[in-house]
Order: sequence, then structure tokens, then C-alpha cells
Amino acid sequence: MVEHLANQYDVLIIDPITNIYQKMKDVAWEDAEQRAKRKGKSPDEANLTQCDWGKIKQKFASLISQLSNLPCHLIVTGWQKDIYDEKSMKIIGTRIDADKKTNHLGDIVIKLERDHYGNRFGVIDKDRTQTFREGQRVKNPSFDQFLPVLEDGKVLTIPESTYDQYRDIYIMGSKKGLNNGKVLTIPESTYDQYRDIYIMGSKKGLNSDQVKEFASKIFDFTVDSLKQLNATAAEKLKYEIEKLELVGQ
Repeated sequence: MVEHLANQYDVLIIDPITNIYQKMKDVAWEDAEQRAKRKGKSPDEANLTQCDWGKIKQKFASLISQLSNLPCHLIVTGWQKDIYDEKSMKIIGTRIDADKKTNHLGDIVIKLERDHYGNRFGVIDKDRTQTFREGQRVKNPSFDQFLPVLEDGKVLTIPESTYDQYRDIYIMGSKKGLNNGKVLTIPESTYDQYRDIYIMGSKKGLNSDQVKEFASKIFDFTVDSLKQLNATAAEKLKYEIEKLELVGQ
């Protein structure tokens, strides 16, 4: 149904996605209560098992995947929830009240705040257009601020989910006592550099193939993939791209 509607409209707005995530949890709780009744227990004794949470996450991940592939623009809002320190139980931050993979959806992720004077700010969690830096606090952010870059099509074209997967692999590996060398041979920071290189290239009017062609000229060997570059070489390429004039001017 979502895919069908997306073909009819230019923009799809989900406000808020928290409600969808909560509905998935509600369905899981209903199943858990029925399971408790079948075992002769009170519904109040029902608990979500690890398997139940796995199903919730799987369904939500499937939704995220579908939304990511829609042929239209997507605007998603979500409620915020507090993050507590496990020892002191003090509030140490906030995050979206939904599965953490929700942040993978957007090219731009902004956390909205309001100070005690009533002024509205947006804290930049992610900006693949590089209009603002991560962590920057922007007063009254608006779509117009990102429009020039989006109209030029200068947004990273390589799926960011790939880089998120790399990060998740390292995190999982570290929990099993594995360092980077035992998981993958290329440091995770290098993948972040690859992403930055493509973004910088797009701002200079270069597509991914042109970025690799430029890299080949810089290093005097054929660069078929940025994975051929170590961290030092990647930094040098970023520096050289930054010095370029915008292609077409």
C-alpha cells in the first residue's frame, strides 16, 4: 500500500513514527498475554521474550527498508525519550522513541529543542548534504537551508546503510573480544573518510566515478575503489578535492 501511494505523491510524511513502533510493541504484548493465559497465568505476568523483541525489530527493520526505497521524498518525525545512566539513573541525553535504526532513514536528522526563552533550535545529528556539521545547534532550521544542495543533487549516492553495517560489525566484534584487525582489515574510520570524500566530491560536481578518476591522477595508479586507500591517502584525497574549483564553473 505504501509503495502504491508513493507513486502518486512527491512527499510522504509520517508523524510520528513512534506510534508505528508502539503499535508493533502493543501487538507483541497482546501475544504475550495470550501466551500467559494458555499457561494458566495472569496476563499481568506476561513478559516480552527475546524472541518477541526480535520479531518487533525485524518488522520495524523491514518497514525502514521499504521506506528507504520509496520513489518519493520522506519526512519522518518522532517523539524523544530520555536516556538514563545505568548506575546513577540520571538523564544523560535523549534519543528518538523508536528503534535506533530509525536514524538510518534520513539524509538529514535533526533533534529539535526549545530553550527557556521559547527559542527553537535544531541539533544536527546527521547531515549528508554537509550544510551543517554534526552536533551544530541551528536556530529555527528550515527546509530552505538545505534546498540549494538538494536541488543540485549533491547528496551522497552510496547507501549509508553500508557504513552503518560496518560500524555495527565492529561493535559486535568488540563485545566478543575482537579488535579491528580480527574483524576487518580496514579501520572503521576509513569508511567514514570514504563517505566524506564522496560528499566533498559531489559538492564539487563530481560523481563517484569521477572521484575515483581524480584519485587515480593524484596517486598515479588506477583507483577502482576507495578501499584501496589507507587512512593517510584518504585524507590527502580529501585535501586535494577541497582545493578543486566547482566542475562546470
